[in-house]
Amino acid sequence: MNTEYTNLYESVFLSGFMVDVEMSVDIHEPKWLAERLGVEKQVHLSNGDILIEKNGETWGIERKTWTDALNSWMKKRLEKQVVELSSVVDHAFLLIQHEPERRLQGGNSNTYERFKRHTPNLKRHLNRLCAEVCPVIYCDDASIAVKEIMRLKERIEQDKFGSVTIYDHNVRHQDPTLQFLMSVPRVGITRAKNIKQRFVSLKDLIERSHELNQMIRNKGDVEHIQQFLAAEWLEGESKDR
Repeated sequence: MNTEYTNLYESVFLSGFMVDVEMSVDIHEPKWLAERLGVEKQVHLSNGDILIEKNGETWGIERKTWTDALNSWMKKRLEKQVVELSSVVDHAFLLIQHEPERRLQGGNSNTYERFKRHTPNLKRHLNRLCAEVCPVIYCDDASIAVKEIMRLKERIEQDKFGSVTIYDHNVRHQDPTLQFLMSVPRVGITRAKNIKQRFVSLKDLIERSHELNQMIRNKGDVEHIQQFLAAEWLEGESKDR
């Protein structure tokens, strides 16, 4: 790993205790950004604009306003910057910060209008970088950019970075019993709650499934649920297995 990033990590221990997460902002970044990220002193970073560290693991962010991205791309610098960042940190990101204020200012300040013929090519290039080099984060404005950076920092602090909880598309509740019941065809969150309240177990539900007629008006749904509960799971396979 790059010596600069190792030294920044080691400096965390100088006061005699370990800080879980350390964020650094490059001296060339605007002061307002450092302030809103809660960073008091900006430092020189050889690569990237924002560095986050935890226990020796590093996350680097190359932040580009839309105008910066256009200039860097047209001058053939953008790809070099993100590739170099990816080589010195464990996790690299390119953050694209849109500038709605430029649209309002108009004239030469409106780089969206001035360079609109380049926009499709830049977007294609950013998509390629996202697919082949590092993730690209798109932000509608400066405030959203700050929120995305802080959200990343928070997930790192909570050891949630890189983890994703996957639910079935029908599941909207974290109660495991409700999750299971909602996986039954024709059973949504309301019906799942009512079933859980009436029956004490899956066995009880199967044995007393005729009582569903008292709970659900749609008899077609009742029959569908009863058929599902009574059906053999290993359909088409030998019963002796």
